[in-house]
Amino acid sequence: MQLRIVHKGLLMVLVPSLLELFFAVRMLDLAHRLEIQARQEATSKEIIYHADEIYISAVSAGLNVLSLKVPGLPIPGNPQAAQRHLLFIDNEMRIINKLVVQGSQQAQQLTIIERKIENLLDIFSKDMERSKRSDGSGLSLLLGSAATFASVQANTMALQEAVLRFKQPELELSKRVQAQISQTRDEMVKTSIAAICFTILISCWLVMFFSKSITSRIAVLVENSKRLSGRTSLLAELTGGDELILVDRSLHRTAEELKELEILKNEIYAMIAHDLRSPLTAVCVVLELLSQERLGPLADLGKTNVQLALRNVEKILDLINDLLDLEKLQAGKMQLDVVETTALDILEELLQTVIPLAESKGIVLKTTHQDVSLSCDKSRIGQVLVNLVSNALKFAPRDSTVTISCHIADDQIVFSVVDQGRGIPAAALAQIFAQFTQVDARDARRGFGTGLGLSISKMIVEAHGGKIGVESVEGEGSTFFFKLPRVLISAYTTTVP
Repeated sequence: MQLRIVHKGLLMVLVPSLLELFFAVRMLDLAHRLEIQARQEATSKEIIYHADEIYISAVSAGLNVLSLKVPGLPIPGNPQAAQRHLLFIDNEMRIINKLVVQGSQQAQQLTIIERKIENLLDIFSKDMERSKRSDGSGLSLLLGSAATFASVQANTMALQEAVLRFKQPELELSKRVQAQISQTRDEMVKTSIAAICFTILISCWLVMFFSKSITSRIAVLVENSKRLSGRTSLLAELTGGDELILVDRSLHRTAEELKELEILKNEIYAMIAHDLRSPLTAVCVVLELLSQERLGPLADLGKTNVQLALRNVEKILDLINDLLDLEKLQAGKMQLDVVETTALDILEELLQTVIPLAESKGIVLKTTHQDVSLSCDKSRIGQVLVNLVSNALKFAPRDSTVTISCHIADDQIVFSVVDQGRGIPAAALAQIFAQFTQVDARDARRGFGTGLGLSISKMIVEAHGGKIGVESVEGEGSTFFFKLPRVLISAYTTTVP
């Protein structure tokens, strides 16, 4: 299924977001694990601390007891101090009991330590009782006995050993937890780096993947648009269900409609060529004969009306011929009859055609040219010059001059027609070569042409591989020019959208 462009955009946002969410959950899990490990480490350190306090107090208590029997030790013998140490140990035991998990091996080991402490407390309690009932030195006399001393010493040593055995798992646990914390921190760093890298990679891949799929389809649309404007067959229709499909279908529908219009246009042109031009040509011949009184004499009014009708029919024939020429140029059906000729030959034939019109309007024709040769369709280039000169004569004032020139510039042959007429407004210059374009809408009503001459001239020049243009200053005149290559390399054809 082809995703829509909006869905592709959502995917490009959601996929990286989901990836970020996954890494965020992973980071939260690692943070939670790190917090648990930190609590375990803190608890383990606290247990070790209190166990050390128990161990130190037990040693101190034993030294106090031992000092009573062995003079010269740095700690003076003090049974009350020994008993305080044991009471401190009992308090530490209550703290450790709160930290140790009940039912664990540590709890069992802690029970052993508690029994050792209870044994020592019991010895000191019994000693204190004997001391009260004694008339001698009390507790000192009791501790002086070898049996009592040995019992205290043995229980103290046992307590120390129990504390060491109790501490050992906590020390090992603390080391493991510290290693786990270090590992968790490394994992968090790696996860952060992985999140950044994967997000960038996935985002880039999504952008490239979807951009490629979109741009490739847009390229098809662009190509179809070019083919549509060039009146050539379109590429196969796109498949899928995104928005670009609608544009492509619209282009194909337009192409089908244009084909139908092309068929209709061809039928209309065929009708013009066969059903209009042939009868009008016959009418034109008859009117020509009538105007020359070859079919009999005519009254002055009749002769005037016949000449008027002849001019109107000739205008219609000119329009028909222009339309047929335009259709051939648009369809690329006009074949150029390329020959070697000279600018002088072209200008001489031109003058033979336009001199009568210039004389009737009282306009002077002036020609300047270089002796150059060129390859072109002589009749078509002559048609272009006739169109340009005829337009100049239509709008040039009486007693003015129209200059026709030909010269070489940048290895191109440049023909130009300069008049002293009314000129063209700057706003109209861009559209002057468009079909059915008149500078003044009233020109068509005055019989100044159909607006096809310049358009046909432009296509003929471009069919030769040349360019046509105009320079004009309103109120001062215009200069129409076109440039042709000196050698026509191939037959150019043009189409008009």
